[in-house]
Amino acid sequence: MSYRERRSATAFGIAVLAFLSVIGCGMRRLEGTVVGTNSQPIPNCAVTLEAGTNGGLRLSRTTNETGKFSFGSVSTFGGCAIRLEKPGYESQEVPCPMDGSPVRAMMTLTGTDVSKLYNPVAMIEVKNFADLPDGVQTLAKETFMKERYDSTPTKFLIGGASKSSAVVAYEQFGYVPSFFAQSYIFRNSRWVEGKRWQLDTEIIRLRDLISFTSSIQ
Repeated sequence: MSYRERRSATAFGIAVLAFLSVIGCGMRRLEGTVVGTNSQPIPNCAVTLEAGTNGGLRLSRTTNETGKFSFGSVSTFGGCAIRLEKPGYESQEVPCPMDGSPVRAMMTLTGTDVSKLYNPVAMIEVKNFADLPDGVQTLAKETFMKERYDSTPTKFLIGGASKSSAVVAYEQFGYVPSFFAQSYIFRNSRWVEGKRWQLDTEIIRLRDLISFTSSIQ
């Protein structure tokens, strides 16, 4: 074999390895559980997976009696999303976990009051506005955080967040300062506003904020 032929063969081998590497990229086990807002499993829920560029891969499963589903090992190269549907519940789309962890999705009954889904349990105290979930920051900036009274901007006091709920306490200045708290709920892959409370005084600790807002639910 000549030098040129050896070089061509080597280049071909590298190209084949690169192709196989790309094909295998994104292979992971995809499974999860679907529950209701009461944390009880939802059986017979239609679960549809769309994966790959332009949804090239489409698979369907149904949750079992314990709310579990599995697609086995699939390629998520190009991104993927999971759609959940069942009569009587609001359909939703959830992203595939990038770390390969099991999916845990929560579905709400049609017509459910979103604010009732707020749950402060398991929240972690957030002392800086910039440390709140991105979606919560966006909603706050679009509402109370952009407001000014007597040319004074709204002041962030304290916050809390978990995977499913968040809360923000803030102060608005005027002749007499006013204090408020706004709750948020994560549903259908995005943060939405929940209930808003007026506070009696400035609160700078999450446990005090949860205690006060829970007493006036």
